[in-house]
Amino acid sequence: HCLPAASSAQAASARSQHCAAAVSADRAYVFDGYGEHGELGDLWTLHCDSTVTGTASWELIAPTSEQTPIARIGATLSPVTLSDSAHLVGLVLFGGLDGGSYFNNAWLFDTHTTAWTVLLPHTAQTTDVSVRSDAR
Repeated sequence: HCLPAASSAQAASARSQHCAAAVSADRAYVFDGYGEHGELGDLWTLHCDSTVTGTASWELIAPTSEQTPIARIGATLSPVTLSDSAHLVGLVLFGGLDGGSYFNNAWLFDTHTTAWTVLLPHTAQTTDVSVRSDAR
């Protein structure tokens, strides 16, 4: 059980069209989204450590890598295991939209080192594969 964070605590800003993934019973990540002034381009983790404080808290992640994903909305974020250790967890970011372009690139975020790595670079699409002839 986790209690709400104090109202004066640091928190992720209000947003929509973000992506999120839970990596454990007490930790989840929220990436990007659309806020009051446009795409946010940030990464937050929500800690719910009931064994220490019993309250939820937000932490803004400062990536250690030089390259980071461009700000986007509507992407997916999925947890993956990077090794046999339960403590080495990664997140795969795929797709999204920056307001004018759709992305088909994939990034890996290592939650231990806080570094982003490009898994698959963006490639231009010659046809719009998102449009189906049967309108589904």
